[in-house]
Amino acid sequence: MRPARRDTADRHRDLLDALHCAEREPAGLGSASVPAVTRASLQADLANANARASRLAARVRQLEARLSRHLGEQAWRAAGLGPSSDVAELQTAITRLDRPTPS
Repeated sequence: MRPARRDTADRHRDLLDALHCAEREPAGLGSASVPAVTRASLQADLANANARASRLAARVRQLEARLSRHLGEQAWRAAGLGPSSDVAELQTAITRLDRPTPS
């Protein structure tokens, strides 16, 4: 929709009066289906957005750490720096034996 030209509003006094009324009326009060925006609702939205941003940042840090461990292990194995197979088997056996047995 094209905005009305200023001279059109000047020639039609009723349109100019309607424009001035619309300027004075706060947004959201003209329609019952649109909830009014208050300072408290904006503050609540901001608090929720900040909390979500914090949760997302924590999740990103967690995923970065996980990726870093995975890539480090992969590079370690690819470089041949990993333990020999017999050492790995012994470590697996020790871990298995250290676990408490279910009663």
